[in-house]
Amino acid sequence: PAYAIEQTVQAMGNIRYMHIVKYDKAGNLEDERWEEIDPNGFQARYRQNTPSHSFYVVDDRRTVMVYHASPDKNTAVLYDPQEQSYTWHYAPGKMFDEIADGKPAYAVVAENVQYKGRPAHHLRGVAGDTDIYIDPQTKLPMAIGDYEVSY
Repeated sequence: PAYAIEQTVQAMGNIRYMHIVKYDKAGNLEDERWEEIDPNGFQARYRQNTPSHSFYVVDDRRTVMVYHASPDKNTAVLYDPQEQSYTWHYAPGKMFDEIADGKPAYAVVAENVQYKGRPAHHLRGVAGDTDIYIDPQTKLPMAIGDYEVSY
């Protein structure tokens, strides 16, 4: 059957945890993020580990900690979670709701293509110039731009 973005919207509604990674051209880990999604579909807890930049974030809804490492000093900043949160995807599934509603401008480029040797459906974000690859079996995104996603 033909792929429809509503299938991804429905599949994203069942997601509780996301693991997102980005590799540089040499295959080295450049960025790594973990997100817990609350029952309403919004980001709950968040952690980021960016080794090449020595940047770490932990937001567990009780404490928000941002750590920067530099050659001359190490700095950790603690924020009050009532006043500060660290958000990468505020509501990860909402992007796909917007695609299903036709905004912003996204298009299905091709169904049943390959992404790094795996079957995929290819979407293209016209406005943001972003490629999105959807796993045809789970209907979940496997890559958004340069980031690979697992659940």
